[in-house]
Amino acid sequence: MTKPNCCEHCNDGDGNCAYPYYGVAPHECFWKKTGGFNNPLGTSTLLPREEWPENFSEDPEAPGCGIYTHCTECGRPNETPATGDAQHSEQESTP
Repeated sequence: MTKPNCCEHCNDGDGNCAYPYYGVAPHECFWKKTGGFNNPLGTSTLLPREEWPENFSEDPEAPGCGIYTHCTECGRPNETPATGDAQHSEQESTP
């Protein structure tokens, strides 16, 4: 049996892992602050670096942005999902 390409936390909607992806560092969105959507765009604030998850790597050329490297729930894509070929576990390949 092959392993899925993602878990419910990293599914891109097509059954594939959404990681890695480039984006804004962990932040509080402008619309979640007091005032909601009445706040002007651009008023989101970055969370302190010590609150950033281990799967975020800041871009040294664009502070406040970076790469979310893998899913913190299943580890994908760092964990290679089985393809049904030579990547079976020992239990699966034993007759």
